[in-house]
Amino acid sequence: MNNNLKIRPSDGSLPRMTLLIGGTASGKSKFAERIVEHSGYRPVYLATAEAFDSQMRERISRHKARRSSEWLDVEEPFDLARVVLERMADEALLLECMTTWLANLLHHGMDAGEWIAEFEASLERAPCRIVVISNETGWGIIPDNAASREFNSALGLLNERLANRADTVAAIVAGQPIVIKGVLPS
Repeated sequence: MNNNLKIRPSDGSLPRMTLLIGGTASGKSKFAERIVEHSGYRPVYLATAEAFDSQMRERISRHKARRSSEWLDVEEPFDLARVVLERMADEALLLECMTTWLANLLHHGMDAGEWIAEFEASLERAPCRIVVISNETGWGIIPDNAASREFNSALGLLNERLANRADTVAAIVAGQPIVIKGVLPS
């Protein structure tokens, strides 16, 4: 880990909400799993991915295989607010990921604004600690089609809103955190 980081002592503490953001395959998931596993809270993994093809099924299987049996796995592609509100105070919820969730909503023709508002409202009343993962799409090139540009804009706005709400925000690059706001647990 970067020696310049402000790391909270390993006392089981975890910020109320942490946002981990980075590029595809940047190590966000592994980093998030590590801080949740060492938090002292019961680990809960909220997966938003839908397995539409064999590559995604294999990716989901790899993610599941690297987590210990202590994790409670919850699969929910749409209703994140319900899952957040069902959690308990002794749990740490790893939400993977906002990018996939937003894509699910748009793919199924759902009103993303309504779902986002419900999710944000649930964060205010969440009984558990939450670690949210999202992709940073703004570091890439401007897409060549309107649908991709609209998706990037919507995800960028969602990421900004979550970052404003989060106690801790870190960019994950090559598996290493760069703290943007707050402090990370050890």
